[in-house]
Amino acid sequence: MSRVALVVVGNSIIEGRLRNIMSRRGWSVEICQDGDKAVDEYVRLEPEIVFLTLDLPTMDGHIAALEMREKQILRPVLFLFLARLDYQKPKTQHILLERLQHWLHQ
Repeated sequence: MSRVALVVVGNSIIEGRLRNIMSRRGWSVEICQDGDKAVDEYVRLEPEIVFLTLDLPTMDGHIAALEMREKQILRPVLFLFLARLDYQKPKTQHILLERLQHWLHQ
């Protein structure tokens, strides 16, 4: 069974790059566009890592993260929060993805 990452960022460029990077490392990637659905998917998938932006439609990212953490998954889950103002810039996107690749190699 592959490791699962949940991506809830609302940016197709970042979503595509995260899917590409994570898939090459053997991860299964599920992408959500909305906070309510992301909480449901979190429960269904039990991901090991969640990429989350704070300005989600239908539910603030802070609230979505709190609701996710209230669910009883019996292993640690890594939450990575992305600020929309940061990752809209191509240079910042590159740095984010470079750091992700470095983290995955560890």
